[in-house]
Amino acid sequence: MRRGFTLVELLVVVAIVAILAGLIFAVFARARESGRSTTCLNNLQQLGKAFLLYLQDYGGYFPSSHDVLAGKGIWVALTPHAPFRYTTRTVPMPLKMA
Repeated sequence: MRRGFTLVELLVVVAIVAILAGLIFAVFARARESGRSTTCLNNLQQLGKAFLLYLQDYGGYFPSSHDVLAGKGIWVALTPHAPFRYTTRTVPMPLKMA
C-alpha cells in the first residue's frame, strides 16, 4: 500500500522552502546594495580623474560651472567629444543619498 504525504508534512516542507527563499533574497539584496555602492564610488573616482586631466590641460585652473561666452557648462568642457555630453545622466548614481 502506498502512503501519500499528509497535509502537515506538506506545510512543513513549504514553510522550510519559504524560510530558505527569504534568506536567499536577503543575501541578494545586500549584494545588490554593495554593488550599487561600488558603482557610486567608481563614478566619483572617475570624476576626480577627469578633473585632474582637466587641470593638466588648462594650467591648473578648475573649470567654471558656467561658460558665459559659449553657453556651455562644466560637463561639456570635461567631455568635448563624448556622444553623451548633452544628457543629464552622464554620471548616474544608483544610490539615493538620504
